[in-house]
Amino acid sequence: MLRTIVAIPLALALCAPAMAATDPGAENRQRAALVEWTLANCDADSVPAVAVALSAMIANGSTPEQMAETRAWLRDRISENYSDTPAACADILATFAQP
Repeated sequence: MLRTIVAIPLALALCAPAMAATDPGAENRQRAALVEWTLANCDADSVPAVAVALSAMIANGSTPEQMAETRAWLRDRISENYSDTPAACADILATFAQP
């Protein structure tokens, strides 16, 4: 279940290794930022509470600069990989629904 909760949609995951290669905590911050973005832009009721709790712990354990950089990185990936917010939401929320 935890693997599904913190899964990054394929289109975003393909871009993730470049950032994570230089920082071992980058992947966790990417996942936390993805949950934050989803809460802000999609149907928040579809995001599991445990994903919200985990992302909050990761964000709180990171520096503000690290999270700001990761959030900017995520916004760029979403803009590059999705035509609009509803398309991104559909893909991201589908990962939360997987068994």
